[in-house]
Amino acid sequence: MWTVVARLANLSRSKRIRLAIGALLTTLTLGTAVPSAFVYRDGVTRITPEDDVRHADAILVLGAKVFPDGRPSDVLRDRLEAALRLYRRGVARTVLLTGDHAEPGYDEPGAMAAWLVLHGVPKDALVQDGRGLDTYSSMARAKGTYRMNRVVVVTQAFHLPRALYLAHALGLESQGVVADARRYRKGAYYEVREVASRVRAFVDVKRARQVPEGP
Repeated sequence: MWTVVARLANLSRSKRIRLAIGALLTTLTLGTAVPSAFVYRDGVTRITPEDDVRHADAILVLGAKVFPDGRPSDVLRDRLEAALRLYRRGVARTVLLTGDHAEPGYDEPGAMAAWLVLHGVPKDALVQDGRGLDTYSSMARAKGTYRMNRVVVVTQAFHLPRALYLAHALGLESQGVVADARRYRKGAYYEVREVASRVRAFVDVKRARQVPEGP
């Protein structure tokens, strides 16, 4: 042991710094890559081809950006179009629209509902959850607040493994449908961001993060 200590002491300051940085980067890489890979592997096995989706309590559509005039972004519109196809097939009688409505001037579920009503879905088939501020909250509230047991989760391929991991971890029997209908302008950014988001999902599940209940 003393031999190792003596060798470290004899190293130049720059070499010691490089070793410390290397050790830090290794720790950060393992701390990120391992939970991210676990979440991905668990979720990806639950993705279901759209034509093979079984009956569920609800089609769960995760929110995304809405423009100031109420138009859904490309990402969100593709999710809504996939949900509309599933609803028309009779996969579920209820469509749970979950997203951000924390501020009065921004309403993802409201915009989603308006789009679906415009395309023929009756209002009484739609449930709006404006407190689904992130994917974890959306899944926890689907189970706890809205008493869902079986859901079909609709979102893009980059997002779906994490969403399905969370659904399963929070007690939902889930199938997942890929909503991709195009190449997205920020596709590469979304993929990179998912690595950190999967780590956060892993941590949230492990510490059983609590979310607000009630409508």
